[in-house]
Amino acid sequence: MISREILDTFYTPIYDERGKIGIENASKNVAYKKLFREENVKGAEYKIATHGTSGMWQPFTRGEEVPQNDPLQNFTVTATPKKLGMKIQVHKDDLRDVEEPAKVFLNKERLFQAMDYMEKGVYTVEKLCMDRFVNAFAAGAYALPDTKALCATDHPIVKSSATTFSNKITTAFSHDALEEMEEKIAKEARDTKNDYMVNIRPTILLHGPEIAGEVQRTLNVNAKFRPEDANNELNIYSGRYIPIETRFLQNAAAKYWFLIQPKGYLVLCWWAQPSYTSYIDEKYGYYYFQSEMDYDIVIADARQVWGSEGTT
Repeated sequence: MISREILDTFYTPIYDERGKIGIENASKNVAYKKLFREENVKGAEYKIATHGTSGMWQPFTRGEEVPQNDPLQNFTVTATPKKLGMKIQVHKDDLRDVEEPAKVFLNKERLFQAMDYMEKGVYTVEKLCMDRFVNAFAAGAYALPDTKALCATDHPIVKSSATTFSNKITTAFSHDALEEMEEKIAKEARDTKNDYMVNIRPTILLHGPEIAGEVQRTLNVNAKFRPEDANNELNIYSGRYIPIETRFLQNAAAKYWFLIQPKGYLVLCWWAQPSYTSYIDEKYGYYYFQSEMDYDIVIADARQVWGSEGTT
């Protein structure tokens, strides 16, 4: 039987190399790295406190006490580690050369398998992050700390407040729909103690393949005029947002589109990045290559995501 020495000095390093290539290749093509802040975490949990509001500074005169204005308490989200993993099994016979059984060789299919299973780890994280947007209009398992869906008409502005805001429209994507969404942000993203706009500046437009053409015709830096407009009206959205297409926005979510302020309260927590171990089953002649990660995904504040179902 092929020895542990051969596994450690020959097979495992090459599998590790192919696995690393798989991670690097997949990481170039995922949206979550542009949308979510990645945080390396220690401890059993990680708390993310969203900002309360203290209001504007108040005037006072010489000899008076500086005005006190206690911040309103907002929501705190607790992230806890969830595990993802996969192992692959390789029989000792897969490492032997058919013509010269004493020689060890690496089956090309096995090398592609090493790359593929690490790529799938990255794509699994991508799917889990994109599921937040696929399910953005239904609370369900991905409800925010205020118990509402990510995009809803009745988010409380701060915890225990009767004042609410809406980060949702239903309009299909177009130049006019972008204007409607920006007006929505200007109207709704306001502080509850004072009438001023919270600093919300979306830079990314997330969409699926079905509306990719319309998005590109509107956002392309060379699109100087509004698409499909006979009067050659100026396109004010040329180059304004970074379009990101995700294949997970399909079927019922095919028309969905979002303006997003990335990072911030969109957090991907890592307790353990993907890692390798390997071991041998001497009895049956199998090698096992195993990878695991510990993670959690949090969207703590709905003000960073403004979405449309694209139905009207």
